Amino acid sequence: MLDIQTLSICLLLFLFAVNASLVRTAWTQDVFPQAKLWAIAGVLITFASVGVMLRSVLPYGVATAVGYMGLSLGYAVISVSIAQVRGREPKRNLILGCLVFWWVATVVYEWIVPNHLMRLAYISLPYVILELEIAYSCWRVGSGSLSLPLRFLGVGFVVDAIGSAANIPSLIGQAQSGTGNPMPLASPDLLVGFLVQAILISVFFIWALSSRLRQNLTEQETVRREVAEAEALRLNELIARDDLTDAFSRRHITDQLERQMRLKARSDIAASVLAFDLDHFKVINDRYGHAAGDLVLQSVVKTAAGTHRPTDMLARVGGEEFLVLLPMTSGEEAMLLAERLRQAIADIAIEHEGETLRITVSIGVAELGRHEPVASWLKRADQALYLAKSQGRNRVEMAKPHVRAAAG
Repeated sequence: MLDIQTLSICLLLFLFAVNASLVRTAWTQDVFPQAKLWAIAGVLITFASVGVMLRSVLPYGVATAVGYMGLSLGYAVISVSIAQVRGREPKRNLILGCLVFWWVATVVYEWIVPNHLMRLAYISLPYVILELEIAYSCWRVGSGSLSLPLRFLGVGFVVDAIGSAANIPSLIGQAQSGTGNPMPLASPDLLVGFLVQAILISVFFIWALSSRLRQNLTEQETVRREVAEAEALRLNELIARDDLTDAFSRRHITDQLERQMRLKARSDIAASVLAFDLDHFKVINDRYGHAAGDLVLQSVVKTAAGTHRPTDMLARVGGEEFLVLLPMTSGEEAMLLAERLRQAIADIAIEHEGETLRITVSIGVAELGRHEPVASWLKRADQALYLAKSQGRNRVEMAKPHVRAAAG
């Protein structure tokens, strides 16, 4: 059966491995600013356990100094780091006072008036104060990925502080009466206490580090998702727009027409469409060139956009062919809007290489029938457009109402 000494050595080796890994993680991973401080604290407190383990090898005073120096500095580092987590200034005076008190008690009762029990009693006091201060700070941390690990650490320090504080009167009494172990550092209980503190810090650090790493991964995934969504929106916008005129594309307007069809079938909300193309556009291309034709198309779209309402949608569906979707618009209202659009385009004068170009449009208007397919809706708008062209162009014609086929 293993004795406490052997078990402690095995545990200490394990803690060294854990802390070495935590130190490497803290220095190589961008987790949080306090990670390096907590890694240092874990090393210091594990180092304190080394001092206790070497009590049979090193002089007793050296082992004492190593053990309690590591523990006190580790506590000081933890106190400073948790203050940083809270966004507060560290309680430097309190920390410095505890360290000075500890050193004075060590010097007095180790070398001036040697009394190991009295030294242990007095140096326990600043530890209790620091532990309670750390526990208070842990519980004052707000919500976040570190809140639960810090509260766990706070509970551990409160328990240890209570045990240490309760032991102080007993140590003083034994020192005054001359009873008790004159070299308490050699006791198994003390060694276990050091190791428990090292384990507490290591468990806390592992928990805090894993919590923050999970949060970082979540935040990175959120950023990646937002970037992907933004890129998808940008690509959709590129797909939805015509390169030359910046009007919507056929694909985009088709999706919107399908949406209006479903809305009409469900709620009988009116919608109309204007189908128009440019009169004699081929003549402009042939006479003045494609650059002039592109300029005409851009001017028409710009003028049409100026006559639209915010809810209307203009799309280029062919070379010189356009559709205008008019949500919540009856056929009569659409006729008025179409006439305004026709007149606005007829009034524009386009300057190109010293020439003034003019253009007109023919427009077909169709109101969506209830339960009418999109294909039928557009076909009626095209029929009205062809009628306008056959009637002399530069005019607006209304399509015949949709007649739903009788159920067979």
